[in-house]
Amino acid sequence: MKRAFLQNVRALRLFDKNDKLLLAISGGVDSTVLAHLLKECGFNFALAHCNFKLRGKESDGDERFCKQLAQKLGVAFYSSSFETKKYAATTKRSLQMAARELRYRWFETLCSEKKLDYVLTAHQAGDQVETILINLLRGTGSRGMKGILPKTKNVVRPLLPFKRDEIEEYAKKNKLRFRKDSSNKEDKYERNFLRLRVVPLLKKINPSLETTFIQNAEHFFEESAMLDELLQSKAKKLFIASPQGTVADMKKILKLPYSRTLLHHVLSPLGYSATQIQNIIRAAETENSSGKIFS
Repeated sequence: MKRAFLQNVRALRLFDKNDKLLLAISGGVDSTVLAHLLKECGFNFALAHCNFKLRGKESDGDERFCKQLAQKLGVAFYSSSFETKKYAATTKRSLQMAARELRYRWFETLCSEKKLDYVLTAHQAGDQVETILINLLRGTGSRGMKGILPKTKNVVRPLLPFKRDEIEEYAKKNKLRFRKDSSNKEDKYERNFLRLRVVPLLKKINPSLETTFIQNAEHFFEESAMLDELLQSKAKKLFIASPQGTVADMKKILKLPYSRTLLHHVLSPLGYSATQIQNIIRAAETENSSGKIFS
């Protein structure tokens, strides 16, 4: 796995030996294996652990484990505790979304303060499958079908091509200790439900599900880039900036065979859902609909 890991890092130019890396470490098998791979391959990295205070003593145990791992590997360790439930309630976010916002905001601060180049996360092939399925269920279009990217600005995911079985086999072979998150067994969360109930059923149809999804994600990424270029070119002609805001020529847009796709391309990054976009199209097609507001 070490050789395949290095090949992936070099082939995709994810980072090199001169870069200063910050690994988001949970203590689970994925991030623990990634920490050991980085050490074995001689990369310059530090560990960063988020304690979201959601699992009581178990959360505190994860933090202690990660600190001990950093000491064992001889790398710097940073940790931060968050009042996640309070933040989620205040901002009206789900716990998962609240934790994500708190995590990445802190990572940005750390990178700025410590002059670090990249944040590494331990997303693997299983996470890719779950993400694409979630995006498919939410109707995100071609953007969602490309799934998780190996590199997004300064966030890098070097384990993305590797299956959970490969990662666990590496941990077993090298006798690595890691933590198990008890909340991963609860299927009340969307991602856990897919992992525990849906994916095993899909694997009965296609045992190589992860490989298939990774290959599809690569194809969708290239196709999405081509489509974005076309839609961006059309959008410049049909969405005109003015002092009052952006004006859309809906008559011309609705004549296009891909009007919904064009509107999705422009409006979805602003937070509009597929249902809202469809309602906008219906309103534009209906007489006496002037004055309707969608927000």
